[in-house]
Amino acid sequence: MYKLLIVEDEEILRNGLITTIDWTKLGFQIVGCGRDGQEGLLKAKQLEADVVLTDIRMPKMNGLDMARQIKQFNNSIEIVFLSGYDEFSYAKQGLDIGVFNYIMKLNMYEEIEKVFTKLKKHLDNTMRSISEIAELNDIKYKKNITDLLNGTPGDWLNGMDKISLIVCYLNDKGSYKGSYEIMKDYMYVYLIEDGLYIGICASAKTADVMFSAKVMNVARSLSPYALKGNVAISEIVENGEGIGDEALKAYKLLDIAEKKEGRLPNLLLCRKDLQEHLVKPKSILFDEIEKQLELKRYTYYSNLSNQWFEEAVTAEDIYYKDARKMAERLALKLQDSLKEVNSEHVSDVDEFIQYINSSYSIIRIHEEFMKLIKPALISLQKINFNQAGAAIEEAVKYINKNYDKQISTKEIADMINLSTPYFSASFKKITGENYSNYLCNIRMEKACELLVTTRLKVYEISHMVGYLDEKHFSKMFSKQYNMTPATYRKTHKNE
Repeated sequence: MYKLLIVEDEEILRNGLITTIDWTKLGFQIVGCGRDGQEGLLKAKQLEADVVLTDIRMPKMNGLDMARQIKQFNNSIEIVFLSGYDEFSYAKQGLDIGVFNYIMKLNMYEEIEKVFTKLKKHLDNTMRSISEIAELNDIKYKKNITDLLNGTPGDWLNGMDKISLIVCYLNDKGSYKGSYEIMKDYMYVYLIEDGLYIGICASAKTADVMFSAKVMNVARSLSPYALKGNVAISEIVENGEGIGDEALKAYKLLDIAEKKEGRLPNLLLCRKDLQEHLVKPKSILFDEIEKQLELKRYTYYSNLSNQWFEEAVTAEDIYYKDARKMAERLALKLQDSLKEVNSEHVSDVDEFIQYINSSYSIIRIHEEFMKLIKPALISLQKINFNQAGAAIEEAVKYINKNYDKQISTKEIADMINLSTPYFSASFKKITGENYSNYLCNIRMEKACELLVTTRLKVYEISHMVGYLDEKHFSKMFSKQYNMTPATYRKTHKNE
């Protein structure tokens, strides 16, 4: 269905054209109406009309002048004139500037069907040709652009002395449709893949101001289709070898604009908008994050990873390639841990790595990484908790037998081959109390038994249950039972 704009100053005639003709049957959809040439020109641009059906004599701007200006900004728009006998000379002038046809008002309802049937065939043939050329160009230039970003520019930009990159993420409001422009001294090509738009503008022997204006025009036309309207424009470089580095900056600027939503303009200029939003990164290193995984401190591992990616968005000298490497290293270390326990999430890491290698956004890499590690860490926690059960049971038996010795948390953890933090967490989760409280309770129970069943002095009992300092023992005992050891003995001696 082709988009039709009707421009007619007489309301009765305008309404008749809208309601009398079965435009859908002819293959057209009315997208708007104009009451004069100025309004028609504006709506032809705004509504992206394929065809304009217009009167010639109208106020403010006549149909002929409007047609000239429409053809100047988009020569592919087809124009059909409605003409009276006294306007025939104007209609013939229209044919000279590329108007498709003219229809005499006297028999217009009969003529419209004939002219627009012919026009639809013409448009269909044109679209087929454009599609065939576009398909060939897409294959060619998709490879060219991909190679360019990967650091192998080839020779397709030879002779161009001004090159600029335009990037954005497309929204879901409609598909962007732009025409390639491939001329001797100017080129505009692009590729769209998985919602990502990458455009290349290149020119030879063009003034900086003129080239910048062309690049900005492309960016402006793209902005309505861009996610949050954000389009990043690289600095102008002299050859294709510099585009790879410019791409890193442009994608980073898109991430910064998303993070600082509303505080940057929609059209983002790397030469102006990037540097002022960069900060020095904090020194959270891979080894530091990895250590938390080895110690089974999964919450710390998750929090430090999250912090690294959060800061990477605005950190200077950290780009999407660095985020890819960091995410892959962390994910592979996580996969090693998952393999050790035969977790079902091992294959998730492979899928994640495949995804991030096609992502240009630190924010998206961050989001997918956190989605990956959440179920994986829960899985590790459950499995390690079950495995830790036997180890904690062994620790409890050892404590019950050796409560009279000076045994530290680290000594027990080393004995059962667990890290100290993981031992402490597991011990509390399994027994319901932390290690120091459990040891204290065992010692106090034994002290109570000795106080009632023996005549040993308090300091002797203190040493026998593991307290070398009698005063400290008495303090802990009083805290536990709200009475001194001596009072406890007197109270319970007849039991």
